Amino acid sequence: MEDLRSVVVDRLQAASQVAFSKHAVNRMIERNVLLSMDKIARLNQGVNLAEEKSLEEPLIMVDGTIFLVSIRHNKVITTMDATDLLGNVFTNIDGAVII
Repeated sequence: MEDLRSVVVDRLQAASQVAFSKHAVNRMIERNVLLSMDKIARLNQGVNLAEEKSLEEPLIMVDGTIFLVSIRHNKVITTMDATDLLGNVFTNIDGAVII
């Protein structure tokens, strides 16, 4: 799993303006969350919008994929896809960006 994690981290760092925590990368692998270049670009756009609105820890949704982001640390804290959403409660967020 460490080799797969390294590949995922390298690709994310090359494509995204926001870093991904170890927890977020592990969740992506466990939950089989796939990120296209378009989805990463839209995540970046969502992070920019959240920053413009002075959000600190927004939930950003891109095509059914959820990203919980720390704007201050410029880092995705965790991620999940639409199949994992049912029954979840999101706390410690100060806004949502749907993009």
